[in-house]
Amino acid sequence: MYKRSSLRHISSTRGSSDGVSLNLEMYLIEDESYLRNVAAYVIVQPTKDGKPVMFYDYLWGSGSMYFRDKQHRPIWICDPQKRARKISDLDKKSRLYLSGRHILPEDWLVYDNLILPINYVDVPMFESIFRTHNCFRVFTGSSNKQSTHVMAQMSNVRGVELNDYEARELASQLALENYKTRDIRRLDVQSRLNIAFVLRQKYRISARQLAIVCRLPENEIRKYVR
Repeated sequence: MYKRSSLRHISSTRGSSDGVSLNLEMYLIEDESYLRNVAAYVIVQPTKDGKPVMFYDYLWGSGSMYFRDKQHRPIWICDPQKRARKISDLDKKSRLYLSGRHILPEDWLVYDNLILPINYVDVPMFESIFRTHNCFRVFTGSSNKQSTHVMAQMSNVRGVELNDYEARELASQLALENYKTRDIRRLDVQSRLNIAFVLRQKYRISARQLAIVCRLPENEIRKYVR
């Protein structure tokens, strides 16, 4: 379902999803602490890019579902002008838009063309990862350094390059730890090369990404960073 919704979004913004390939992989997480970090990261990270909302008020996430009072009204149904409807109650065009060529359960709820996470998220299982609301609060309130550590672990598990945002976060953290600033642009060439070297050695980031993140020519990266 994630793949189908992603392709629909690409098609709506670019006009077509032809030629687009989405590689989705699954990995077994065996360490309990790492599992909690990753679970919290997935919930909180979408609102860390400047969105002026907390993760539990984010319309496109499931953060409002966990460790809530039974009388709590989810963020999706707070607008009195709108109401959640079953897929079976939608017109044919809307059903086709939401499901494409695949058949979704008729009793699934939709709110303002959003398939609600309550249809497919196992809330008790997610809550069991943290056990208590206090534990969940601790992990969702983790520092930037802890988030960076999670990204590094994810990179090592996946064995593939990070996206540019994740790579920038790692570079900024290294700059802060070593040169007392998160702004790579304030550093001289040698300092940026040092950061590029660490990123290459620890996280296997490509020369292209290093050039973007560290603001250095790619040919210089390839020459000095092995």
